[in-house]
Amino acid sequence: MTKHIKVPYNRQQNDVTVDVTYSIDLDEDIQQITCTVTRGEDNAWLQLYKFVCRSVAIKGVYTRLFYDNGNIKNVDTSLFIDKTYGLIMKKERLQVEME
Repeated sequence: MTKHIKVPYNRQQNDVTVDVTYSIDLDEDIQQITCTVTRGEDNAWLQLYKFVCRSVAIKGVYTRLFYDNGNIKNVDTSLFIDKTYGLIMKKERLQVEME
């Protein structure tokens, strides 16, 4: 099932809101969130328009797994993916391990 979220992001003193659609798949204790960003002028800085966030669930708490989505070279893209993951987990009411 595809869902939708708006992700606010501050880039170089400029607030933007990026539309993201996502789906969550579970394979035993591995969760995969596949995200697609709607392209637009406000998000031309994004290096990726489709990315994946993976987590492992241990006793009902999710720990994010490292996945570089094709070797990200743009810090803003990496920070945006982290923020998107956190907002999706919060929206879905899934507990995340605090680092």
